[in-house]
Amino acid sequence: MRIQLTISRNLAFLSLLGALCGCAATNASVMGDKETSQSSAPVIRDIRVTGEGDNAQVSISANRPLAYTFYMAANPPKAVVDLAQVQPGAFSAPMEINAGNIKRIATTRVGEGEAAMTRVEVFLARDAEMTAATDPADKGTMRLAFVPPPVPASAAPAKAEPPAPAAAPEPVAPQPANTPVAAERKIADAITAITPRKDSLEIRTTGEVADFKTFRLTKPDRLVLDVFGVKAALAQKVVPVNSLGIETVRVGAYPDKVRLVLDASGDTLPAFTVEKTAAGLAVVPSSSPAAVAAKSRESEQTTPALVTGAAPKAEAKPVVHAGAPEVDSIEFKVVDAISRIAIETTAPCNAEKPVKSAEGLTLTLKNCILPRKWQRHLDTSAFASVVQKVTPYQVKVKGRHDVKVQVALRRQTSYELRREGGVIYLDLKNPVDITAAPVASEPAKQTESERSAPVVVKSQAVSPTAAADGKKVYTGRRVTLEFSDADIRKIFQLIAEVSNLNFIVGDDVTGTISLKLVNVPWDQALDVILENKGLGMQRDGNIVQIRPKSKIMTLADEEQKAKKSREQGMELKTEVFDVNYAAVGDVVTQFNTLKSERGMISQDARTNRVIVKDIAPVVAEMRNLLKSLDIPEKQVMIEARIVEASSTVTQELGIQWGIHARDANTIGVTNADVGFGGILTGLAPTAGTFGPGAAAGITFGKLISGGSLDLKLSALASGERIKIISSPKVVTLNNKAAKISQGQSIPYSTVSAEGTKTEFVEAALTLEVTPHIASDGSISMKIKATNNSAAPAPTGAVPAINKKEATTELLVRNGETTVIGGIYVDNDSQADQGVPFFKDIPLLGWLFKSSNTQKIKNELLIFITPKIVL
Repeated sequence: MRIQLTISRNLAFLSLLGALCGCAATNASVMGDKETSQSSAPVIRDIRVTGEGDNAQVSISANRPLAYTFYMAANPPKAVVDLAQVQPGAFSAPMEINAGNIKRIATTRVGEGEAAMTRVEVFLARDAEMTAATDPADKGTMRLAFVPPPVPASAAPAKAEPPAPAAAPEPVAPQPANTPVAAERKIADAITAITPRKDSLEIRTTGEVADFKTFRLTKPDRLVLDVFGVKAALAQKVVPVNSLGIETVRVGAYPDKVRLVLDASGDTLPAFTVEKTAAGLAVVPSSSPAAVAAKSRESEQTTPALVTGAAPKAEAKPVVHAGAPEVDSIEFKVVDAISRIAIETTAPCNAEKPVKSAEGLTLTLKNCILPRKWQRHLDTSAFASVVQKVTPYQVKVKGRHDVKVQVALRRQTSYELRREGGVIYLDLKNPVDITAAPVASEPAKQTESERSAPVVVKSQAVSPTAAADGKKVYTGRRVTLEFSDADIRKIFQLIAEVSNLNFIVGDDVTGTISLKLVNVPWDQALDVILENKGLGMQRDGNIVQIRPKSKIMTLADEEQKAKKSREQGMELKTEVFDVNYAAVGDVVTQFNTLKSERGMISQDARTNRVIVKDIAPVVAEMRNLLKSLDIPEKQVMIEARIVEASSTVTQELGIQWGIHARDANTIGVTNADVGFGGILTGLAPTAGTFGPGAAAGITFGKLISGGSLDLKLSALASGERIKIISSPKVVTLNNKAAKISQGQSIPYSTVSAEGTKTEFVEAALTLEVTPHIASDGSISMKIKATNNSAAPAPTGAVPAINKKEATTELLVRNGETTVIGGIYVDNDSQADQGVPFFKDIPLLGWLFKSSNTQKIKNELLIFITPKIVL
């Protein structure tokens, strides 16, 4: 978007302050004693379009003088006028014009409260330039008109800075008038008014101006006038002119001069000549008869390098200087293709050859003093020059003082150092393709206004960064501040303009400060200044109050005392609070932290109520707190699945021999059975029979009378698989423990001195859980799951218990399932039985032995699934 600002933000800010104070200027002349009070708010009375085609004009009338901001917008093409503290009246609806290049006029209300304004937008059919100006006869009427195409003849005086002759590169002071009257006139020490005339702009002073200097700046086009040795005695810092092609005059105060910046009402500022008059100074268009006469008078003198000459400074300083010489002035100008830095000293200084540095060149003046007023950098980025800025500073080397002049360059270039009289010149050649630094219209005007303070503001936003180690993060726009013994209140005013905040500085904030802050956020610069001056800041919305820290603490203490005093005078009221879900004791504890010194709190456990007697604000605060605390707790359902699996595999294989003998004798032994080899569990079975476990017996025959030989082959394979699934579920409140158990109590008898009694031991499946619902919906749980069972034990003994237990804490999402533990047991056993010695014979040993192999596997898994129940 292309924007042309005709009034800077300083004017808008000061206009708002003027409207808030109920004052408006009665004419364009800025005089301290010519302000009148207005009681009624300004209202738009009429908006009309006159003329046709390119001669069409838009007239806006109000019942009060208008303070406005005007700019052009390109997408869509339109002219915008912001009227500070003006009501739209009856023109709040859009007006369809469709005449010539004007399509529509819309009036809207922007902002609220004291910062409100009315915006008038003139929408155009095609892109064109317009200008805005108030009616000289009626300051309550302004007109918007199209800019006519440029006339070739008007382009002749466009050159604002003629090149200086080689014989006189430095500004030469004009000779004083050779009349006795001029010698008796008082030297001016203040500028009292800036008044537009028919053919000139008059700058009134309290006497004769001793010294002044002018130069032009571009992008946007503007003329700068420095008047030395005076102060600004004006009621405003921005003076509306709206004539002679000048929109406004911005006023900036320096320690040794007043800088006036003349802003163009259009894209181009006409050429002007500045000359001394009986009233002070006059800014005259170069094409007027008065300017021609002034040029003819100046032709009799040596032509200065700048637009006007500088008055002799030798009158203000003695010719003979004690001690080291001083720097009297530092000037920068562009002459043709040369960027020239002129350093004037009170006595000759030894200038060394410049040396290259990281930024450009460094010039050293040995045994020279740099006054504090020159210890600041000169921003030259607005010039079409290879020089970006010039920074002089003082250094002390081996008992003497030297002056260093740091010249920051956009690129390396050739240079020439020479001395002519008491002036040292450093000429740097500008490359052919060098141009002025690209600056948007609005920031450029703001920069010049702030430079007159002096301050340089760069429109570079600071990206917010994450705070590290609790350090404060500064996000304000970056600024550069350089001051020497500057009034602290003026600095706060500058920061207020940069930050777009309203600053209120207490009467006890006084003093001066010297600082140099380069490219730092404005909020960090404000903190540094406050810390160094022992000041504090209180911010409420867009209002910032600056006071000494001690005053802020005192005010805080006084506020606390006043609050207590107000509470002492307030009536006590009684209110009964019903508590539904929270514990009454917990609510009473919270209420005790809020009650006042006279408040009383009691509880009734029977009805679950809290009785409060206190002042109304405290009771209201307790009521709001109870709404947040007395809410139903969420519930959690925990479902557990305990899976227990076991498998048993048994294999038996063996051969058993048996001898059976029967015979009657006198000693009474009638039977004799002998078994050997393998499993000796009973005698050999009858031949040809099968017993349990797939055992087969064979009788081979009689060995002797009454005796027989038997063989038994045994083979057994068994398998057992068991799977037990338990699914206990329990529901509990948030942060409350729950337990569910299922099993049996096994009795056993014990004998003691008291006699025999029966006791019990638990063998049960138990789940104990305490859930906690986090703010993000996850659930943390403390869980203890056990699955105990009875083990075989001798009769009458205390029963043995097989314990399987898992205890843990975990965090899961709502509805998710997790495994909290698992136990896996694998038991393998193998046993061999047989006849000694014979069972170890290879191959034949299987006839005299048997084997038993058993594999047992047990596995336990516990699954948990929590769910929030609303």
